[in-house]
Amino acid sequence: MPSPPHRFRATTRRTQSEGRRLAEEHAGTIADLPLRELDVYGSRREVVSADGGGRYVVRSIAYWDSEAWKSKLYVIVRVYPTRGWLRRAWPYSAVVVRAPPS
Repeated sequence: MPSPPHRFRATTRRTQSEGRRLAEEHAGTIADLPLRELDVYGSRREVVSADGGGRYVVRSIAYWDSEAWKSKLYVIVRVYPTRGWLRRAWPYSAVVVRAPPS
């Protein structure tokens, strides 16, 4: 008798792709903000619903790395499933580095 389809694997793959997609979309959206808005962005936490029906906590931060002679703006987004066994110790994350105009 063949074994039933593995719902665990299918759910895990769907959640992984949703989590990664949400992290990349949020990071891109934040990085596209004008520099004045990014200066006051700070860190934020929000709960969002994905297209697949999953709910996620999205934590984001934007900050300047001010080194001598060069500075860059970092946007870091981390996405966590809100509940259940799919919650991860290591979140799905995306990082965007934006250099200011010269």
